[in-house]
Amino acid sequence: PGCRPVRVPRLTETGRPTGWVRDAAGRVAFSAFTPEAESKLREALRPLGATLRRVGAGGASPLDGFVERLARLRHGELGEHTITRWGERFGWPLGLALLLLAVEPWLPRAAGRRRPQEGA
Repeated sequence: PGCRPVRVPRLTETGRPTGWVRDAAGRVAFSAFTPEAESKLREALRPLGATLRRVGAGGASPLDGFVERLARLRHGELGEHTITRWGERFGWPLGLALLLLAVEPWLPRAAGRRRPQEGA
């Protein structure tokens, strides 16, 4: 069996309801979710891996099983991944420091600095 028909709201561009959609005779329009429409919707959802759930069908909640499927996705394709990207902010100062350390033995000694005496 199809769902109980409901009135179709008229919405603004922002999604705010402003009344009801009316037919050519001025009567309020109702939705018509027939069994045929339901089967077409199920067929359209199948390639997406989605399911159509009826609210209260057979006493089942539409969220039954949803939390478990969401938990599986969280640890699978939607799981968190940590990627470390090293920045280049210390590259130039480090290179300069290594260059100065390599060149330091060939630089002249500053005046006033004593060399350590041998044998002392």
